[in-house]
Amino acid sequence: MIANGTTQGADPQVLTITPLLPPGGKHHQRKAWFTAKQCTICPLSPRCTTAKGGRVVAWQPHHHMQEAARQQAADPHVAG
Repeated sequence: MIANGTTQGADPQVLTITPLLPPGGKHHQRKAWFTAKQCTICPLSPRCTTAKGGRVVAWQPHHHMQEAARQQAADPHVAG
């Protein structure tokens, strides 16, 4: 789970915080690395990855705009 710049493992007994790194690189992405153990306990892992070594999640600078556009497109009250 990711909230306010940090990511949290799903199981409270194995709660792990993974930092969401500041923007960097050519595309100014923000990244979070999840270990294989974090992926194993995550309830979303079947929908996410089959990688044995964990997962890297990257956010582009315009991620919030893309998410807003997806929500607007899914809204049946918006004329299209």
